[in-house]
Amino acid sequence: MSQSQVYRLVAERPVRLNLSVLMALLDILDCTMEELIEPVPAAGRGPRAERPAGGRGPSIERPA
Repeated sequence: MSQSQVYRLVAERPVRLNLSVLMALLDILDCTMEELIEPVPAAGRGPRAERPAGGRGPSIERPA
């Protein structure tokens, strides 16, 4: 990891995080993902609706 990457992770709230950087942090800090990351809902949004494994939203039943 570069010095600028480390600075941005420490000094700013990350918007996104590369998976390889995350794995490197877990190795360096000798911790689990649950110890490092706390999920926080986006402002003004409730929990996401669950989606089926296919990735599509819930189906809408139409009257016959």
